[in-house]
Amino acid sequence: MTGVLGLLLGFFGLPAIVNSPTARTVRETVTVTATPPPSSRGPADTQSPAATVEPIRKTNIHMTVRYYLSFSLDPVTPREGEGDFNFFALGDGEINSTGGTVVRLDPGQQGSLDVCASDTRYVRRLEVAELTPGTQLCVVNKANVGLIEIRALPDPKAPSSYLTFDATIWRQAIRAEGSH
Repeated sequence: MTGVLGLLLGFFGLPAIVNSPTARTVRETVTVTATPPPSSRGPADTQSPAATVEPIRKTNIHMTVRYYLSFSLDPVTPREGEGDFNFFALGDGEINSTGGTVVRLDPGQQGSLDVCASDTRYVRRLEVAELTPGTQLCVVNKANVGLIEIRALPDPKAPSSYLTFDATIWRQAIRAEGSH
């Protein structure tokens, strides 16, 4: 009898049990992770420092007249021509940036990536006579940030006129908002 009952239940009862309203329903679980869009803090070309940028430090750089320091080329060394940080022999000497901005920090103000990326007291050029050892300058272009600390000014009695400075460079530290 057990065999006949099992056969009948298996033949007639199984579909009824499987399709019954009390049958267990299998539900798939889907996990959705949503990331809110970045908040807009200004126009699309607003610049901000990147979160994790390791600085490149170079000390006691001697740069003569009509030379420049590039923030994007290796090795970090003065090159002839114009670039991110220039030294020219106009008058007593002048420094500027081709395609970037220069900010002279206040005496006692400590330069950093955040300070240089946010300070907007831009100057087109600075006379070397306006500088003293210890002066810090921020030089910012479309992608890179440089902090220049003047160590020594050109000696007018020396046969070669050159600046001595330390440079800290943060490559790819500036990015346009909305491009990430």
